[in-house]
Amino acid sequence: MPEYRRRGLVRAQFDVIHQWSAARGQLVQVISGIPFYYRQFGYEMGLALSGGRGHRPAVDWLLARGAAVDLTGCYNNETLVQITPYVAAVHYRRAAVAAVLLAHGAQADIFRAAFLGAAERVAAAVTVEPGRLMAEDPHDLTYDVPLLAFAVAGGAAWRRPGGAGARAGRGVGWRERRRWQ
Repeated sequence: MPEYRRRGLVRAQFDVIHQWSAARGQLVQVISGIPFYYRQFGYEMGLALSGGRGHRPAVDWLLARGAAVDLTGCYNNETLVQITPYVAAVHYRRAAVAAVLLAHGAQADIFRAAFLGAAERVAAAVTVEPGRLMAEDPHDLTYDVPLLAFAVAGGAAWRRPGGAGARAGRGVGWRERRRWQ
């Protein structure tokens, strides 16, 4: 109801939750919900965000405490594509963080590879099994996002002269991305 909006209820609730958490000695809280909405209350996106932003100390801290290296998180609200911390690091050209995540066993399955523009790998997989093109991401239990959507969301790696991967490997930035695939 509009008359109850913007009166500070959510902020007051977070204040109480933070007090309870501090009293219990908790160092971390996790919220799933609208990506980036909770920043106004002091939250960030965990390992996926740390990887994509290149925050090496935060990545090291989270990994030392057992953060799941291949846990997916939403890339943006428009596409609903789920990417891993490693893929975020590669996508945002954070090579040092990507290397650390690889050393901890990070992988890019066919969906995340499509996001990164690994045209040859995706084409080979789809040639063997054409139904994969419209297959849904098995790591995403919330949305029904097909493989093709990952390629579209990844963007620049697929939009080079010569078409969608027809001449992949010959564009600005491809060498940086390919190094991590």
